Formats: sequence, C-alpha cells, structure tokens
Amino acid sequence: MQIDARKLGIEELLRKLKEILASQHGCDVDIDILLSTTEDAKKITAFVSMSGCTAHVDKNNNYYIMHISGTICCA
Repeated sequence: MQIDARKLGIEELLRKLKEILASQHGCDVDIDILLSTTEDAKKITAFVSMSGCTAHVDKNNNYYIMHISGTICCA
C-alpha cells in the first residue's frame, strides 16, 4: 500500500494511518508513505513504533519515502 502524504496535514495522516493499522490488527503490513519533511517522518516513526512496526526512511530528491513493516500488535 502507498500513501502520498506530501499534501496532507500531519493530523490527517496520523488519523488515516491509525484507521489502517486498526483494521490490520494482528496482520503483517507493508506500507510506503511519501512525506515532505523529516519532521513528519520523525512523528510517523514514533507513532508506528507504538503499534509494533518498524519504519525506515529514504530520501528521494525533494521528498522522503517511509517504509513501514511489521505485525500490528496494537492500534
């Protein structure tokens, strides 16, 4: 699954991500999120780590790609 969050507010992205993680409780996830700033990447990394997932961020020209994977233990 891929989410282009470069034009979303961080609150809207967190809400959307929470819904996705809640619907996948106990399942493996593989999500890529396109982000504009490193600050957003740090906030999302902290959020998904509380759900039992890991996040890795790559820089691609003028935006960031966050790769989220793992098994959702809580949402």
